[in-house]
Amino acid sequence: MENNNIKKEENSVERNVNEVNGGTKKSNNNVGKSVLIVIVLVLVLIVGILAGVFIAGNRKDDTDNVQNKTTEVTEKKEENKAGKKVDANKEWVYDADYISKKKDIVKTSDTYHITVKASEEIKLPYININSNDANKVNEEIKALAEKAYTDFGKPATITDAKTNKQYTSDDSFEFTRYSYKNYVNNNVLSIVIQKVSAMVPGDGTTSYITYNFDLETLKLVEAKDVLQQYGFKSQSDFNDKLKIEIKNLEVRGEAVSVDFSKWDEKRFFIKDGRINVVVPGLAMGESIVEVNPNAVANTNEKENTAKETNTQKQDNTSKETNTQNKENTTSQAKITKQLSPSGWAGSSMQEIRLYDNGEVYHVTYNGEGKTENNVISSELIAKNAESIEEKINGQVVEGIVVKGKNVNKVKENVPAWITFENN
Repeated sequence: MENNNIKKEENSVERNVNEVNGGTKKSNNNVGKSVLIVIVLVLVLIVGILAGVFIAGNRKDDTDNVQNKTTEVTEKKEENKAGKKVDANKEWVYDADYISKKKDIVKTSDTYHITVKASEEIKLPYININSNDANKVNEEIKALAEKAYTDFGKPATITDAKTNKQYTSDDSFEFTRYSYKNYVNNNVLSIVIQKVSAMVPGDGTTSYITYNFDLETLKLVEAKDVLQQYGFKSQSDFNDKLKIEIKNLEVRGEAVSVDFSKWDEKRFFIKDGRINVVVPGLAMGESIVEVNPNAVANTNEKENTAKETNTQKQDNTSKETNTQNKENTTSQAKITKQLSPSGWAGSSMQEIRLYDNGEVYHVTYNGEGKTENNVISSELIAKNAESIEEKINGQVVEGIVVKGKNVNKVKENVPAWITFENN
C-alpha cells in the first residue's frame, strides 16, 4: 500500500517535471520567434531608409541635371547672341534659302534641247556673320535672288542676223545663273559670286560679285587693308604688279582689258594666299586675275605657257597626233579670233580659238574666270583653217563653223555646235 502511494507520488513528480520542461521549451520557442520578427522588421526599416535616400539622391541629381542643362542653353544663347555667328552651329557661309520655299520654275527649249530650273541655277550664299555689314550684304544677296527668280525664263529678245530687227520667241528665254565659292585666308573670309546672264539661244556674259570680311572685326575690308599682309609694299606696288599680270595675259592672247589701270578695290578676293582681282574682259564679260607680288613681265620667247601642256592632254588618239600638236603649237602662235558657242548648255564656259598658224582649239573653262589658269581642257580640233564664224540658221545663231580651203579635222568627236566647211 505504501509502495503504491510512493509510486503515485513519483509519477506525479515526474509529470510536474515534464510539464515544467515543456513549458520552458514553449517559452524558448516564443522568444526565438519574437527575436526573428524584430530582426526582419529592422531589416525592412533599413531597406526603406536606404531606398528613400537613393530616391532622394536621384531626384536631386535629376534636378541638378535639369538646372545644368538650362544653364548651358542659357549660356549658349547668351554666347551666341554676343558671338560672331548668327547661328553658332553653322559654317561661316552656307546656301541661302531665299527661293527654296517658292514654286520651282522650269523652262524648256525644244529647239535647242535645253531645260533649266530656277532651283538649280540660282545658288546664292548666306553669310553667317553677326554684324551690320553682313546684314547689309545679305540683304543685297536676297535682292539678287528674288530678282533672278522673278525674271527667270522671261522671253528673250533676239536680233535677226540679216535684218538686224528684234523679236521674241516662245522657244527663247533668258535666265540668270548664280553660283558661289568662299575662302578663308589669314582670318579674312572671301566670298565670290559668279553671275552668268544667259539667253537661249545665245551666249552668256559672266560677271563677279565679291565680299571680304575680317573675322575679328566682322567688317568688310578693301584690298588696301590687306596688301602688305600679302607681300605688296604699297598701293602703287600692287597696281604695278597688276599691270604686269594683265600684260602677261595679253601676251598669251587672253581676252582681258588692254589698258586697265584702275580697278575697284572692293572687287577682289583672296584664294590660296594670293589676291585675285576682277577685271573687265574684251569679249567674254569679266575675268579674274591672280596678282603675284613677285610678278615679272613675260615675253613671247618665254611664253610656252599651258598651251603646250594642254595640247599634250588634248588628243590622246595617238602619240603621233600629240607630237604634231606640240610641234605646231609654239610660243609664236597668236590668237586671231575667238568665239563662244550659242544656245547650248554650258556655252558660256566654252570657246573656239583660231590661231594664226591655222590651228583651231576647243577650250573649256572651269567657271571661275576666263584666263589661262582657268582652262580645264584645250583640244586641237582642226588645222589649216582660215576663219571661224557664227553659224546662222534663219534668225538665230546656232553654233560655230570652221572654214578654210583645206580644213583638216583632227578630232572626230566634237560638240554638235561645231561644224567644218571647206571653201
